[in-house]
Amino acid sequence: MSEGSRGGLAGMEFLTSNFTPLSVCVVLFLDVGLNSLMDPLSAQIGIVILLTCLQVSFPLCTVVLIFIMLTRTKFMRAGRFGDMLSRFRYLGITFPLYALFLIASKAYRIGAYSRFIPTNLFWTMDAYYPIYILEKIFSILYYSFVYQTLLQLGNPDLYVSSSTNEIEEIPVFCEEMTAAQLKAVPQILREDVKLEEINAAVRIINEFVIEKYQILEMSPKEIQDFEIGEEVLEMKKKWDSQQTVETSNVDFFTDQDLMLYDSLKHHLHQVLHVLVHTNRLSVYRTSRNLTMYCNPNRSNEFQIWVKKQMEKISLNKKDSKKDRRRTAPLSVIKIHPRA
Repeated sequence: MSEGSRGGLAGMEFLTSNFTPLSVCVVLFLDVGLNSLMDPLSAQIGIVILLTCLQVSFPLCTVVLIFIMLTRTKFMRAGRFGDMLSRFRYLGITFPLYALFLIASKAYRIGAYSRFIPTNLFWTMDAYYPIYILEKIFSILYYSFVYQTLLQLGNPDLYVSSSTNEIEEIPVFCEEMTAAQLKAVPQILREDVKLEEINAAVRIINEFVIEKYQILEMSPKEIQDFEIGEEVLEMKKKWDSQQTVETSNVDFFTDQDLMLYDSLKHHLHQVLHVLVHTNRLSVYRTSRNLTMYCNPNRSNEFQIWVKKQMEKISLNKKDSKKDRRRTAPLSVIKIHPRA
């Protein structure tokens, strides 16, 4: 990146993170003060026009500065304009109406001053009174929604941190075992299962839990775009049906999930017994007739991690459908065919 580009980005970052919030407050203060003043009873038409231009321009400046602040939000950086408009819709609806009636009201006044109509006769002009009343009503709504918007923009969750593009370390659902730890497990539990088989199963479990919650986080359309098979859609439906209020804050899998792996079919239950005995896994009881396994030392860490990573990757996701078909939603995770 050239020095000029870096300087431009640094300047924009300073503008949006430091200068803009203070500017909004200053301009808003001037806007409220200027538009609450009484118009002069008698003045030259040039002064009236200048005052009117300032009264009209300050609300516009306020909205422009708020828009600059919005450019730093996740919505703008991810191209989610619909979500942004929905979140700040009240200001978006109120401002054009307020600006319309403000301009109309001031235009009436400029016309009256140019014709030397006394101020006390303004109310006799056709349509001026309802326009003036509507301007004041929408001004109250406008300033209220500006205040509400500024409070919303103070929420740090709306912004992309400087480390957005960094992928956090993948959490580990289940730790691998050592030979000494396996030897301490009673023979009746471990039977003839070997250390290599247990650790291979642990690696599959760790990968599977991430993949499961990655798929659950995706919409059916996204799954079709990635061309990862109709069977994945069926798996998503099955996992969605397993989600209840009881499991919303718990990362889990079932023994039937792991039966998808041919390499685990012959010794799966021995491996699970060993992992439960060593407190690496625990059986999670729910009202459903399913045998669920979770990590007793974790809650829903994987669900949170997957959501964060998908949100980060979505900021840089290309719009081309062709590119989306070639690229996984999480750059560090690939959905593998079951082997």
